[in-house]
Amino acid sequence: MTGSGRLRLAALAVITAVVGAVTSFAENAATGQDRWPGPLDQIRRHAWIILGVGLVLALYTQFREVKSSSEAEDPFRPCSN
Repeated sequence: MTGSGRLRLAALAVITAVVGAVTSFAENAATGQDRWPGPLDQIRRHAWIILGVGLVLALYTQFREVKSSSEAEDPFRPCSN
């Protein structure tokens, strides 16, 4: 795996962790509180939007990784002159 592949994999892992955390926030009974500290309050107020954005980013990253790895493994890829 190349350096950029590892970076993409790490980014996907971080996005997955954030999506999991946001999902927990969205489903948690604690969301009934009036205010949360710092940026968590923005996540509490817009949890489903942030979850959707996180899922889109995760899917985009995953499909780019699959596409780049399949292109790298194609032994019959046409050469440009």
